[in-house]
Amino acid sequence: MANIPEADLRPMPVTDPLERFRAGDVGLTKQYLLRQVAQQYRMQNLQDDLVSLGQSQVAIQPHQVSVVHRVITNYPHRFLLCDEVGLGKTIEAGMAIKELRARGGAQRVLIIVPPNLVQQWHFEMKSKFNQPFSVLNTATVNYLRANGYHGNPFAHPDYPSILCSSRWVSSLNWKNLCAEAYWDLIILDEAHHARSYPDGSTTALYRLLRGLAPEEHPQRMMLFLTATPMQLHTHELYSLVEILDPTLFPSEEDFERHRKATPGLSRLVENLSRRVFPIPGQDEHQTAQTVQQIAEWLEMDANEVRRLLSAGQEELLGIVERLTDKHRLSEVLIRNRKALVGGFMPRNAVRWEVDLSSEERKALQAVEDYVRFGYQFAADTNTNAIGFLMVIFQKLTASSIAAIRE
Repeated sequence: MANIPEADLRPMPVTDPLERFRAGDVGLTKQYLLRQVAQQYRMQNLQDDLVSLGQSQVAIQPHQVSVVHRVITNYPHRFLLCDEVGLGKTIEAGMAIKELRARGGAQRVLIIVPPNLVQQWHFEMKSKFNQPFSVLNTATVNYLRANGYHGNPFAHPDYPSILCSSRWVSSLNWKNLCAEAYWDLIILDEAHHARSYPDGSTTALYRLLRGLAPEEHPQRMMLFLTATPMQLHTHELYSLVEILDPTLFPSEEDFERHRKATPGLSRLVENLSRRVFPIPGQDEHQTAQTVQQIAEWLEMDANEVRRLLSAGQEELLGIVERLTDKHRLSEVLIRNRKALVGGFMPRNAVRWEVDLSSEERKALQAVEDYVRFGYQFAADTNTNAIGFLMVIFQKLTASSIAAIRE
């Protein structure tokens, strides 16, 4: 360590424009222009490059880059991420967190996931994106209180990244405290469990979401992940979209009219997104039908459409973009399908043989006998509800001995 005489220390320059003006320190035009160019380069670097591409321990796929780029470049960063199962929605969410934090936009992040996925998310955020999250549950709240912290556990200044179970956080004990805390970004996995039914009833998770997305915080970033958006009832899908963007559809009736008025548009865009025209496998008659569909959607002459589609990739992508804009739902919903993405690694299940102790085997046998009796009773009495209840016991048995003991 070097020792420097106090006389040799230079005063820290004042960079605040107002303070410099008050002190009479007015720079030259050349200095101003250099600062302006430097700031432009800085902002371009923040907005154009995806930091997570080179700083994540994961083999990133092209469609994931596309999803994250769209999330990052569209304010206020509110989307339904609806890629099919196995296409990496968790990876997309992790990349989005890393990008938004690199740009200074997401300091406090809340991730809500089903109970059985808490540990998986915790591991993937830390190991793949170097984003450590604190798991908040009753045990950790008790620990904080035992160590002298009696404030809102969701607002603890030392824990800006919180991961919690959807069942736990949506309970009466915690949902109000969670909504009172400030969040920059909220991520909800398996968002289809947050439901608002046509009869007016709602799930506890949906009520929590409503509390986390009040009108006074329209800038709050939100990502809802689900692989089954189209399996939801129309009202349920609309209720999620309405949380993300209340102005996209003025009413549920408008949403329903738009949905019925755009049949086949998504498939048309999907086919053209392969960036090849004519579309492989289409004969001339099918190609003519595709051209006519585009002409009707964009209100263009069919010959002009054919010319643009055959002119090159840039014109083809322009057509795709204009068609996408016709589907208002695409403003908040992003969905990739395996058939379109292609080449993605399949998931392989692996079986591990486990040797049970005599006590464990006895417990397993007791559960199996009980489930067998329950199924038979359900069949004899034609009571389907009992059959569904037996499935829960089988899931608990497969989960852990501790789960079935409770």
